[in-house]
Amino acid sequence: MMTRSAAVGFKIAKAKQQAIAIEYRNAVLTLKDRQKLEQLKQTLQKLYRTYDVDRED
Repeated sequence: MMTRSAAVGFKIAKAKQQAIAIEYRNAVLTLKDRQKLEQLKQTLQKLYRTYDVDRED
């Protein structure tokens, strides 16, 4: 169980890090960046729901 928790935590952290990098890279997001950002947000929502993770932000 601990290994799975750590893996989920790392997936969430990586997705958040990628989302932040996209948001702050440019003042104006390209269509490709917006699509990637939306995909990352959906991935985060799925991880939160699937593994019943409390959001701290």
